[in-house]
Amino acid sequence: GIAAHLEIFVGTALSFGMLAGAVSTFGYVFLTPLLAKYFHMHDTCGVHNLHGMPGILGAILSIFATLIISLTEDDDDGYIPEYEHEEYQPLIQLAALGITLGIAILAGIA
Repeated sequence: GIAAHLEIFVGTALSFGMLAGAVSTFGYVFLTPLLAKYFHMHDTCGVHNLHGMPGILGAILSIFATLIISLTEDDDDGYIPEYEHEEYQPLIQLAALGITLGIAILAGIA
């Protein structure tokens, strides 16, 4: 993922991981009963809480991380040396999130 190329501090990585764990736990405790009660949806394996919501959170955080880094980084070294599109990276991340959600929703409906 994009985070492999970023210079993220240990505290930032730990806080992102704890936030993803909290989202997963609160989704299991609060959202799963609501989905079962009002929409008659049952997530047998817990995929939505374990992979879906933390994945979306990670994608959103990567959009903001690349946006902040692209706005604050000096032009001489770039934050992703392998790519030439560092100023467009937040938009690329947003497009990837939209495409992924679109495919997942269409596959879920079909």
